[in-house]
Amino acid sequence: MAKTKKHPISTLRALAIFCVITLLYFGIHLVANLYNPVETVAAAKISVDDSLSVTGCFIRDEQIVKITNGDTVEYSVSNGDKVAKGAELATVYEDPEALETSRTLREITDTVTQLRAAIQSNSTAMDSSKLDKQIIDSIASVSRAVDSGNLSEIPRLSSELRKNAVRRGYSSGDTEKMNAQLEELESQASALESSVIGKTKQINSEYSGYFCESLDGYENKFKASEIDDLTLSDLKAEPEETDSGDSPFSSVKIIQGSEWYFAAEISDEEAERFENVETVNLRFAQLSEDVPASVYRVSDDPDSDKTLLVLKSLTFNEELVGMRVQGADIIFASYTGLKVPKEAVHMRDNGDGTSTMGVYVMVNSMTAFKKIETLYEDQSFYIVKMNVTGDDSLVLHDDIVVSAKDLDEKKVFK
Repeated sequence: MAKTKKHPISTLRALAIFCVITLLYFGIHLVANLYNPVETVAAAKISVDDSLSVTGCFIRDEQIVKITNGDTVEYSVSNGDKVAKGAELATVYEDPEALETSRTLREITDTVTQLRAAIQSNSTAMDSSKLDKQIIDSIASVSRAVDSGNLSEIPRLSSELRKNAVRRGYSSGDTEKMNAQLEELESQASALESSVIGKTKQINSEYSGYFCESLDGYENKFKASEIDDLTLSDLKAEPEETDSGDSPFSSVKIIQGSEWYFAAEISDEEAERFENVETVNLRFAQLSEDVPASVYRVSDDPDSDKTLLVLKSLTFNEELVGMRVQGADIIFASYTGLKVPKEAVHMRDNGDGTSTMGVYVMVNSMTAFKKIETLYEDQSFYIVKMNVTGDDSLVLHDDIVVSAKDLDEKKVFK
């Protein structure tokens, strides 16, 4: 039987067809990969406040104190100082000379006090190098107190600094000279005291509270004791005119107690956010810390789509003294976790009628599903619980797959 001989052309044709099919196969996969790019984003830590921005008005119980106006008035307290009932607020002098004499007397009296302390401690020998070190330490302490805002410590630290400076002005063996200087200063102080007798008048506070050196026109318009009667129309009323520059009096005020209210106009839609809310935090740009407050009133205005919001706080300090009409952020809650884009979130069927919320992440070019627990929802992203460890939960720096075609678990992307 004769054998059939293959034609070389047929063999080449079959080889060509095989090559074309192979090229088509790899070409299709190449095109699929080119048109199926994987977009990822790293899971990053983020903190977000659930807040509402408002402009409101401080309402407190305040008492106006009138003090003679002019260049011969010297205040004994500063803005924000807490004063007791009967405490000296200011001294009114008969003329400018009496004012200048009083200031000189105060300087001498202060020096006398420091000199007495230096003489008393001079019995303990101390060389100049140790005093120099104490002075340097005192200066550093005053500087730290100023930087940290701990102003209540400055008088004590300054007094210690002055005492060491006076001691440094004398050697340890100059006690006799220090006593002679003290006697001379006491004599000068006595003469100055005699010269101002009958030329001064003290203004004392009839109330206890926080001293404020200026008025804003709301002192008689709003009262904390009348907060239950406050309306939106009241809140919008213009402040009263304060004393003009031609007035013979300069008015100051005493803010009584630590209880105050913050009233603001909000929309009816915003008012719904306060349902079942008892406490919030108020954040003011001028303050370093948030102020806790309770929700006191949420009163709908029947004549408009606005609502009166009144918050109450028992936290008060010198920083709040000068604040009246003020912008603030009302903080309902604060959340810290991992930021996840909404488009990256998927629901995986568990096969038992339930599903698990999660994201796909890239691990060595392969996808893996990790579950998430949402804490906060924004328009475009979630904040989810930040896990420390766990193969099935999202952790910091995981590469979250935001978009990819035919996404599935354990799919390889190259």
